[in-house]
Amino acid sequence: MSQVFCGRKCCKREIKYCYENGVLKAQATGQPSFPLDYKGNNEFTFDKINVKVIFNPEKSTLIMEQNGLKYNYTKK
Repeated sequence: MSQVFCGRKCCKREIKYCYENGVLKAQATGQPSFPLDYKGNNEFTFDKINVKVIFNPEKSTLIMEQNGLKYNYTKK
């Protein structure tokens, strides 16, 4: 099952999250997918590209942090 989140303001792209073979993967539009490592408390990371994703299931939002910048996404 895939879920799509859309960015607002400066980061206007979609990121699709889906489980493949028990691994959560993320894929931005036009980019290859990458696996996310679960760190606890709705937080996932992918150290190779310095990404941290924090899901807020109650609000259907997430925050993606990369290289010191934060991007807000809302579930589509």
